[in-house]
Amino acid sequence: MGRTTEFFKLNAEKAKTNLILDLHSKTKFKKSFEDFIIERKNEFRDDFDVTFDNVIQKVSSNINTILPSELWELTFWLSEIEYERRTFQGESYEKLYDELYINNGIESLYELQNRNAYGFMFQYGNFTDYFELNEVREMDSGHNVDTKDFIRFLDYMILLMKKIIEADLDKSEYKHLFSKEEIEEISKIENLNQENKLLFERIEAEFVWLKQNFLKEKEEEDLDKNYNSRDPDYATIFCADWFLENCIRMKKEIEEINTNILIVDSI
Repeated sequence: MGRTTEFFKLNAEKAKTNLILDLHSKTKFKKSFEDFIIERKNEFRDDFDVTFDNVIQKVSSNINTILPSELWELTFWLSEIEYERRTFQGESYEKLYDELYINNGIESLYELQNRNAYGFMFQYGNFTDYFELNEVREMDSGHNVDTKDFIRFLDYMILLMKKIIEADLDKSEYKHLFSKEEIEEISKIENLNQENKLLFERIEAEFVWLKQNFLKEKEEEDLDKNYNSRDPDYATIFCADWFLENCIRMKKEIEEINTNILIVDSI
């Protein structure tokens, strides 16, 4: 059930100015990006579709057109460089992240693992079943989605997580206290979507489904102390406050930018 899902925002100007030089360089890094792609192609052969020329073309013109699979290979290459320099040269994570990612126009917004990734992306799938998005979807690799449409999904998630938190299904001793920022953002979304009947219908329907699955899994857990639920819906209930906080944070970080959001999925 392993899964890693990461959300990126990209800066086309930085990529065009800085990243393109790193991708072309044969000497700056121990292994050039071109050699890395050749190695990957030799390893996976016909199952490997990413090409050096395609990545170069997209980075040099507009990195926002890059496919999730291409960005995954690019960040994999950068992570190998980062690992080697941290391990053998003792460089700090902060320094390398700024140099290899931020300076090159690649910024990670959010990363999810395993059940949390499944739970979050199940909700993305639910949303796209009912609301059309301007996106490019790659099977088993991810999505390249218009920022405004991604914000619409975040609004859905914020309202759904608010409903879950208020229902207090897990009966935890810890009670989420909505911050002033959260209350204001929720109120803003509700006001802007007053006429969006379908949105509230889907939130209600999804809440009922999540509640039903949660109570079923909770009953199993109460009967068997060794029972460990693998249901992503179960995890979504427990992660509602965390999802809420990060959806609001992501929204704030991307509202004023002219970029696409890359969802890179590794299953």
